[in-house]
Amino acid sequence: MNDKQKGNSKARTVPTAPADMHQVDTDLDAFPAHDFDKVPVLSGTVVKVKDLQVTDRRTGELRDTAFAVIKTADGNVKLWKSANLGTLFEALAPGVTIWVDYDGMEELYNGNRMRHFNAYHD
Repeated sequence: MNDKQKGNSKARTVPTAPADMHQVDTDLDAFPAHDFDKVPVLSGTVVKVKDLQVTDRRTGELRDTAFAVIKTADGNVKLWKSANLGTLFEALAPGVTIWVDYDGMEELYNGNRMRHFNAYHD
């Protein structure tokens, strides 16, 4: 409880949403992204795959991407689609078991680098 909350001891009553309404999908913020730098292997079962548009930080333009919610032994995490994981994402659906290991940075022809993954699915 912070200082602003101390004087407010009234319980807040939240009304129930109408039964014919659907809750907004909040998976984008609900689960942490898997950190391959700390844990180089991600193994688990796909819970869901979600396509979305994000604003590219360099160009400011909208681009299509996706993420998957993966159920692991330590809880649910997000796996973001990348150029190197595009083929894996084509095969993802709820219930599919995956294994992704981070193989380090790959040097590209133009001096850029990208993360390289070995990805497997059942």
